[in-house]
Amino acid sequence: MNLRSMIPETSDKKNEAWQPVIYDLNDEEQRFALGEIIRREKALIFNDPLHDQLAELVEVLEPGSFLMPAEISERIREHLGDTNPEYYGRWVFYPWSGQMVHVLPQHEFRRLRTDRNRYKITEDEQRQLGEFCIGIVGMSAGRSIAITMALEGVGGTFYLADFDELGLTNLNRLRAGVHELGINKALLTARRMFEIDPYLDIKIFRERLGGENLNSFLGGECPVDLLVEECDDLFIKVLLREHAREQGTPVVMYTSDRGLLDVERFDLEPNRPVFHGLIGDVEAETLRGLNVREKTPYGLRIVGEKTISTRMRASLPEIKQSLSGWPQLASGTALGSGIVPDVARRILLNSFTKSGRFMVDVEGIVCDKRIPVETILEPNASPLDEPIAPEALTSVKLQTDMRGSDDIKADEVIAMVEHGVLAPSGGNCQPWTFEFHRGKLLAQHDVARSKCLLDFENTASYLTFGAALENILLAAGGMGIEPDIRLFPGQRIGSTMFELTFERCGQPRTIDPLLPQVPRRITNRNLGPRQSLNEKALDALVQAASSRQTRLQLCTDPFELDELGAILGAGERFRLLTRTTHQEMFEEVRWTAGEVERTRDGIDVATLELTAADLAAMKLVSSWPAMRFLGSIGGGKVLERPMKDTVDAASAVGLMTVERAGPDGFFRGGRAMQRVWLTATAMDLAFQPITPLIFLFARLSHGNGTGLTPIGIRTLTDLQARFQKVFDISQARDAVMLFRVARAAPPRARSLRRPVSDVLTLPN
Repeated sequence: MNLRSMIPETSDKKNEAWQPVIYDLNDEEQRFALGEIIRREKALIFNDPLHDQLAELVEVLEPGSFLMPAEISERIREHLGDTNPEYYGRWVFYPWSGQMVHVLPQHEFRRLRTDRNRYKITEDEQRQLGEFCIGIVGMSAGRSIAITMALEGVGGTFYLADFDELGLTNLNRLRAGVHELGINKALLTARRMFEIDPYLDIKIFRERLGGENLNSFLGGECPVDLLVEECDDLFIKVLLREHAREQGTPVVMYTSDRGLLDVERFDLEPNRPVFHGLIGDVEAETLRGLNVREKTPYGLRIVGEKTISTRMRASLPEIKQSLSGWPQLASGTALGSGIVPDVARRILLNSFTKSGRFMVDVEGIVCDKRIPVETILEPNASPLDEPIAPEALTSVKLQTDMRGSDDIKADEVIAMVEHGVLAPSGGNCQPWTFEFHRGKLLAQHDVARSKCLLDFENTASYLTFGAALENILLAAGGMGIEPDIRLFPGQRIGSTMFELTFERCGQPRTIDPLLPQVPRRITNRNLGPRQSLNEKALDALVQAASSRQTRLQLCTDPFELDELGAILGAGERFRLLTRTTHQEMFEEVRWTAGEVERTRDGIDVATLELTAADLAAMKLVSSWPAMRFLGSIGGGKVLERPMKDTVDAASAVGLMTVERAGPDGFFRGGRAMQRVWLTATAMDLAFQPITPLIFLFARLSHGNGTGLTPIGIRTLTDLQARFQKVFDISQARDAVMLFRVARAAPPRARSLRRPVSDVLTLPN
């Protein structure tokens, strides 16, 4: 059975209808046309409530008279005079519903319909409001706003724009029915407004705005006095504001998250930047066609980086991942339908003249612990791209071309320590202090700087001090100094890490070819297409590790690299959804150039080589409440993507292991790691540690999962089993470093180090 063929053609016409037809029976032609409608429409529904309207009108015109029914009837007869009641007022036909309704003439209809607005709105104000033209773009939140404006009598002419059709997902917040699915939203909104007031003047724009129709929308026969912008398209949002600013039209926008309202008074401030300057001096055309990720930094600025709600913060990274679109609720939409018409009315009546952002956060007002409602009149319009600390852009210059007497001089010690502190450390924590006393250089562990879940039994710190020791030895050799090394010379492992005593070499200096690479060594997180490395380069890395009795396995197989990307991505998701590791991760981040210069430690966000979209995503995931919520609903798969992308760009992923020998083994592994890294630097290879997961594995294997939840233990156990299918790790060996090497562009910035004067103590 073909149901479609059985449906009358008139059904499609009804779906397209949105304007009522108004008949005045005093006009012969209109009386004839009404008769034709009655004959044609077999399912016509008549509703003649004119008597009731007249009764209400009589009482409204004499509010203190307390008229009896007979008196009301007499007043109606007096009001009608000789006019036949059927001919009084207008008959309104709504073709989409088949309703024929008898209503008062326009002036009486408006007077009666808005009577309960007085004196919230005076009669003179109501008359003024009815003369304004209001443009509304976006008929989701905009639909509720438009309907409330029609109810309140804010505006007499409306331009409604939306190219989209009503979908089932809209019915969580829009007052519509399933019988209206598939019908244009602007059309449906116009219908509801006409059902409230058939005398409104409404024009709908069903095509995407831009070009000529945008000019018609904002500055047509009736130029728009106020623009309400509620669309989803970032390009159109900015384009509308550019045109509104040019024409001097005020703009109001409501964002349902935390009841955020934006007011931009381009009528009073013709040079005001769009969105208060929050997205910078960007032109609409540059935003055309951006994908969801590319829009994120702008969207985050618009909704408020610091004021966005926890659940919305958790939702943004999931859009087009586990979410089909921007989350919205009926209650939030309803709140906006009250806020925007109220503000619009006061703007049009010139009783509110400010631009700015205003927040009506119901959840912050009505709650167990009250959060003050925030009002942000002048938002902080900081640049989208944070500046980089100037020193982070410069190369490191070190001095080793010196040779003193038999005694080691302070300048030589300083030069060695300058090389030592350029060693890598977890989160760039730099957990060291040095003391030179009586010809001995002591390296001591500042435990407070490195204490974290990943530094299981100080193993990450041993690795760091091993790397620092290798740098110092390279520098010493370059100055003709031959140190004698003692590891852990104190009574307690973990306080003094190593002690060096020095003597001059009797033979000529032999400068290690890796010494010049020490100041060049840098973490390079830049991504590019995967490029294979030749055997010579791979062998050089393996030999560099073996020179310090460390085994290096290099994974280059594309399928195994894909599996590693999945494993490490899942590991990053675990870290971000686990409170301790999340907190420790973001305690390391330095977000601004000012922070970088002040602390000179941690991870400078500029070194992460993030796009604007990635930086915005990082700011979203930096909120623990948002991540806790995301974890509670089983979300967060999108958190795996950055690490997958990192491995996708790798030429090889290397795992370094040492024979199990406790702290000594990790020291040796640290020295080997530094030589491998310097070797990669000499070959202009991008080198990036991707180690956190193997330190979590160590806590799992050797610490019985101490500090981990049962769910965390199960997750890591599964990931470890998968990891050990890619790399051969025997029970007698410890993993000390996991890294990727690649061909990539040089990084923009390097991490700063604390000054040697802050970490080295010299005599006197």
